[in-house]
Amino acid sequence: MPPKRIRTVEGSCWACKQRRVKCSLEKPACRKCIIGGTKCSYDKILIKWDARPSKGSPVGNQLCLYHNSLPGSSGYNLAINERRAIDYFRSRVWPLFSTSAQPCPPPIALAMADRSVLLATCVMADSHRVLFDGRHSKENVHNKRMHCITTVRKQLADAADSKGMPLSTVLVAVLLMYFSDGFVECRQPDSSTLSHHAGARAIINSLGGFSAIMSDGDTSVKMLLSEFATTDLTNSLLHGTPPSFPAHTWGIMDTSAVWWEKTPSGMESFASIFQKLSELAAFHDLVSLGKQELSVQRIKEFEADLRPGYASISPVELTDIKEEGEDRKSLDPDLVPSAALLRAFQHSANLYLYRAVCGLPANHYVVQQHAQACLDCIMGMPPQSKALNCALFPLLVSGAHAFTDTSRQAILQKLDVVYSNLKFNAVKSIRSALEDLWKSSRQGGSWFDMFIRLDAQALVL
Repeated sequence: MPPKRIRTVEGSCWACKQRRVKCSLEKPACRKCIIGGTKCSYDKILIKWDARPSKGSPVGNQLCLYHNSLPGSSGYNLAINERRAIDYFRSRVWPLFSTSAQPCPPPIALAMADRSVLLATCVMADSHRVLFDGRHSKENVHNKRMHCITTVRKQLADAADSKGMPLSTVLVAVLLMYFSDGFVECRQPDSSTLSHHAGARAIINSLGGFSAIMSDGDTSVKMLLSEFATTDLTNSLLHGTPPSFPAHTWGIMDTSAVWWEKTPSGMESFASIFQKLSELAAFHDLVSLGKQELSVQRIKEFEADLRPGYASISPVELTDIKEEGEDRKSLDPDLVPSAALLRAFQHSANLYLYRAVCGLPANHYVVQQHAQACLDCIMGMPPQSKALNCALFPLLVSGAHAFTDTSRQAILQKLDVVYSNLKFNAVKSIRSALEDLWKSSRQGGSWFDMFIRLDAQALVL
């Protein structure tokens, strides 16, 4: 048998590898690329995806490689890595945005129609995949991210000239980049969470505000906006800045397209407690500027509004038990973690009221009562509960007021569980901020002193 012909040599440039020709290995450009007028590059890396799922991995983590699984894929010429990234985003990343077992559909249709949304979707999927199993190139993700930012800037310029994609579509790309940097890439030196936040706010204002977008927006856009408004609010509470949106914004949220789950009957809604938190943050801003007086009556009103509530169980639910084999009426077990999460946010609001607004010390008995009650709500959540994944703000706030080693160790263990569920670097930033706080004297300082070392690029939900 004659020896097998070798068409490529080790270390060949990318262009020669693609053409399957022998490369002269000359740098900065080989001879064949110079003759053919082709761009020569040696620094590109070929990323190979394993089509076979890991043995025993959850169904949601396994990639769907059938092209027909993507809506509109027949009319869009996608590269195979883009298809796989979209499938990964839909099955693994998008469910992490919500506490609901059945969240609204992801913005796949928008990604198929617009290049910037597609790139932002792929960037977030690939960034998360690096943390999830380490099977992706960080350099490749960085290049995609820069390409996405360039594309978004060009589309914004085109939108200003009324010749590009509508601003509502560009908003989705900016929001995805905001969450990608704030949740996943917040510990990277080139993270731009704050810049994306400013860009998203500018686009929302240009579109006429939340009311205009909620009236005719896509459900996935509304869901992203509900998460954007929440992270904006929590950032305001932690760092002492006024919320970007008025309190009545929470009253116009589409209840079928939000990140939080519904609550049992007899309890307040998440939108209601977030509206009260927004009013409280705005009140603190006015008081700190000397535009409003800190009156006892107003504090009592906030105390009444923020009193933690519990679901009421009607007599029918307790007594209407039928014979064996028939349907039984009972409380939905999926709503129990949701109710605990709501109470955790209510206790967090009280901590903000007594600490940031009233100025009580961290070891005050009223403060410690709410801090311990908040921790009890979170510690009772099952490890795999989706509500637990969205309890980072209450966990951070109550953890900042933990003084015993037992409570601190329990908090760190809970954060490790959340990180194993999410694989978000924001969880590591929260963990580092708490450990730094516990070692310092800032725990005896003001509310805002406690969170001054928290990564400014990290989002806390």
